[in-house]
Amino acid sequence: MFDDSKTEGKDSGASEFERVVGGFVSPEEPARRIVWTPEKHLAAAVLTDALIEVRDLAQHPGHRKQVAEDLEWIFSDATESPFSFLELCGIFDLDPSYVRGVVVHWLRDALRALGVRVDGGRRASASEFVARVVRRLREE
Repeated sequence: MFDDSKTEGKDSGASEFERVVGGFVSPEEPARRIVWTPEKHLAAAVLTDALIEVRDLAQHPGHRKQVAEDLEWIFSDATESPFSFLELCGIFDLDPSYVRGVVVHWLRDALRALGVRVDGGRRASASEFVARVVRRLREE
């Protein structure tokens, strides 16, 4: 994907890969500073908090209610709130389907680690699977 040779016309000493991934900026390139508004910082915190809770706490009985709420928020198609999952994905240019797929993967792994049979012998759609997980979390 990236050309690991030195950048043509510039002897920066860094490959294109290093420049992109490592954040290297040569003296010829203007420095760019990214400034987020307080609202964008809050949006990032809301999104990352929900994702981290699902990833890290799905297996912990004391956090089941919070994980269920996070899952409902992540899999909701509501857009009325400026802090809805879909709106936040838009702010950060994230594909909601991809993020939801990662969450489903985390849930399947968490359930398998607990010894729970994941799909009852058939592969459920992501929305069916998440709905069953949320019901189960709320019942326990």
